[in-house]
Amino acid sequence: MQILSLKPKLEIFDEIDAGLDIINLEKLMWIIQDKLIRSSVSLLLITHGGNILQFLEPDVAHVLYTGKSFASQLIGGKLGEQF
Repeated sequence: MQILSLKPKLEIFDEIDAGLDIINLEKLMWIIQDKLIRSSVSLLLITHGGNILQFLEPDVAHVLYTGKSFASQLIGGKLGEQF
C-alpha cells in the first residue's frame, strides 16, 4: 500500500467499499486495521452502505441526510447494529 510510505496522520476513504463483495470487503478492512489503525492513523470513511461497519469499531459516527448532519454519536462498540 502506497499510503504507508507517506506515514499519514489522517486518511480519507470515499466509498472504498463500492463494488466489493463481503469477502473482499473483510480482507480490505483487515489490511486497514492491521496497517493503518494499529499505526495510529485516523480514518474518515465515507460510505453509502453499512456493510463496512461490520468490521470496524469507530470512535465517532456521523450520519448525513440531504447534505446536513442528521445524527452524531460517540461509539463504544460496533456501529452497524445501531444505525
